[in-house]
Amino acid sequence: MKGGRGVPVPRIKMSHFSDEAWFDFVRQLLPETETAEIAHHLEQACEECQRLREFWQKVHAITRREWQYEPDESDVRIVKAAYAAELPRLSLPKNAHLADLVFDSLREPVQVGFRGTAIPTRHLLFCAEAWTIALRLTQEHGHGVCIGGQVTQSTTRSPAEDPKTSPVEVTLSQAEKFVERVQTNAIGEFYVRCRKDIDVRIYVHVSEQEALELRLPGA
Repeated sequence: MKGGRGVPVPRIKMSHFSDEAWFDFVRQLLPETETAEIAHHLEQACEECQRLREFWQKVHAITRREWQYEPDESDVRIVKAAYAAELPRLSLPKNAHLADLVFDSLREPVQVGFRGTAIPTRHLLFCAEAWTIALRLTQEHGHGVCIGGQVTQSTTRSPAEDPKTSPVEVTLSQAEKFVERVQTNAIGEFYVRCRKDIDVRIYVHVSEQEALELRLPGA
């Protein structure tokens, strides 16, 4: 049997003193009368208690070195601050509203003059309530895909009454893992890149509490 940090616990049938008493004894924290009692008992050559004293002396030596394994407080603060700043980027929305795919150029019949021609660009259109998200998927060399998109919101107000479009955050994930997060520009455009043929989802954070989920269909 072993104690903390690999210190072997002596195999004994009984102890003449409690574990608390032994630990306080080796730390010199016992009252004088109890200290004298244990010291006198050890002088009687009790092998079991001598082994116990050696064991608790080792435990005491280990506890005195514990502080050496603690990281510096300033390093802990830096790590915690960095993690707190990165956590929002790494988390994906749990209850995002699923947007509807209303158009996919890959599913549309190609015009006669373009049949048999490889077209590397694919257009998708998603809608969710007042929001419309248009995507343009362009195959790159290798297995990469560049995704350009634009987020727009329908309104009943006149253009003069509309405030300047506020940027929204767009998160890209693949296989339920965070890839990157970007912001749209003044007219709602954004660009992200991913690997093709993998579960690709785009989350449009239309507010702090609401996000739209776009599930890209496979080719």
